[in-house]
Amino acid sequence: MIADVVTREGESVPPGGGGFLVLKAPWPAMLRTIYGDPKRYEDQYWSQIPGMYFTGDGARKDEKGYFWIMAASTTSSTCRATAQHDGGGERPGGSP
Repeated sequence: MIADVVTREGESVPPGGGGFLVLKAPWPAMLRTIYGDPKRYEDQYWSQIPGMYFTGDGARKDEKGYFWIMAASTTSSTCRATAQHDGGGERPGGSP
């Protein structure tokens, strides 16, 4: 598995930079489809950043090469809305 943090265009970000967490090659145990909706699988995970598997996470790469997962970029607005709603539901950090 080859992970990287890239721009929307698929360019690697420099150390200290932020972008999108991707996998540059598939691996045997990865998700292969979304049940009943293979087109959505392709659109969601393989079409966002050309030629790479888009995890849906925003991340940054530090000076030592470690990745820091910052937020689920595909659901960040949903998380903010849920956290601000007093009616319950899961909030960031996993507590209801």
